[in-house]
Order: sequence, then structure tokens, then C-alpha cells
Amino acid sequence: MKENYLTYPCKVMRITQSYDGRTSHEPHMTGNPKDYSLDEGCSNSGREGFYCPCDEIRIKRIYGVGNGGTNTLFFESTKKCVFPDGTTDYASGLIIHPNDSDLKRLKEGQKLKRGQLVCYEGTDGASGNHLHFSFGKGKLTGNGWTKNSKGKYVLTTKNGTYKPEQLLFVDPAFTKIIDSKGLKFKELPKYTKGTYIVTADTLNVRTGPGTNYPKVPYKKFKAAGKRQIKKLKGKDYKKDHFVKGMSLKITQIKNDVWGKCPSGWVHLDYTKQKG
Repeated sequence: MKENYLTYPCKVMRITQSYDGRTSHEPHMTGNPKDYSLDEGCSNSGREGFYCPCDEIRIKRIYGVGNGGTNTLFFESTKKCVFPDGTTDYASGLIIHPNDSDLKRLKEGQKLKRGQLVCYEGTDGASGNHLHFSFGKGKLTGNGWTKNSKGKYVLTTKNGTYKPEQLLFVDPAFTKIIDSKGLKFKELPKYTKGTYIVTADTLNVRTGPGTNYPKVPYKKFKAAGKRQIKKLKGKDYKKDHFVKGMSLKITQIKNDVWGKCPSGWVHLDYTKQKG
């Protein structure tokens, strides 16, 4: 994973209340300001975890340990993230209900890497083990939350709160979906920008991202591509395709499987990303 995608933070998605839930969440999203919170129950067996959802987060604030209020953890990404809505920004969030035992082992300023455990489901301020969380764009503002016009404490970030499906990709290799409560999450892109090695014996280059576009002939390959072909196949090899072993710098992805290199577009299923 080369891009800093923001991904769903639990290994099992079993949302027990969405952001429009009448049990308690509707006032969060209908008040002013608002956030879009989820209750996550995971697989409903024991206490399961919330994991760092991007390359790195920093714990910004820990609230409520002991009898000071309902336990809440606030965090920010340390660099900008890529979101399913096509934008990039810092990501911030809050997690409510972890137990004291989880929050006592964390400290403000602590950094966690992608996939590291942040905390487990808890019951602080709740009748059963689960986690309440919400996300926003930009760094936290103020102390991370405020009471809205409906009397609910909501996340506050520099560039606003968003629906989770707008900010969180699902990595199917990490998260199993049991119940999304009808929310449509975009899966993590199969390919990202970077360097790729051609693995097929021959690979067509096209003028656009699809087989309906014309093939690019050898004479229109960029000089660097021709040099690689000459090195791999000999100076007399001038056929209208790339060859196995070539290194391609992919600067753009379209339709999840097409990558743009200097000479044109190639189907990335016939390549392997380097590094």
C-alpha cells in the first residue's frame, strides 16, 4: 500500500447503529454542528479492536479515565490521507466507550502505525461492549468536540465531519463485512501510483485507459522505453509492445487497473509493483 489511504479500523464490520440511528445517533447528525457516528460491535464475541486506520496517527487527547466522564480518545493522522471521495487531507477522529484499562496504557502524543491496536471495545458509558466513533477532515479544533444544538457532543475538525463511507476505504484483506447497515463503502484500490515491472512476455501500450483505445506503436514509445527494450531483447527488436522485465513509472490510475506511463496506458494486471 503506497498511498496513505484511510481504511476501516476494525477487522470485522458489524455496525449496530449507523449515523441516522434512532436509538441515539440521529441528534448527532441533525444538530448544529454535526458528525456522522457509528456504533461498531465487531463479531460480537468478546472485546475486539480498533486499529490505526492510516500510515500513522498521533493520540491528541484522552478524556474521562476514572469518573471524569465517558471515556473518549481523540486522534489525528500525522500526514494527509487519501479518501474515497477523491480528496486528500489530514484525518481526525474520536473513539468513545473504551475501558480505563485501554486508555491507561496510552498517552497523549503517542504515535501508532497502520494496523497497530489502538483500543478494544468497551463498556464505559455503555451497556454492552462496542465502540462509537466518527471521523472528519483536517486536524482537530478546540478540544476535539463540542455540544451541538441537540445536546450531543460531536467531533470538531478544521475541515468538517463527513459520512464514514466518504472517508473510509475497506481493505478486504483486513476487514470482513458482516453488517454495514446499508452503507456502501468503496474497496481499497487494487493498484497505486509507483514503479511497476512488466511480468507478461508482451504488454500492449494504448493511447487511453481501455482496450477500446488504439495501440501505441513502437516508433511512438518514449526513448527510455526503447532503451529498455533494446537492453532486454536486442537492438533489432522493434515490435509494438513492451516486454517482460521492463520498469514502468506509473503516474496515474484509471478504472482501478489501467496505469499511465510515459509512453501510454498499460493494464496493470500484467505487471508487479516494485517495493
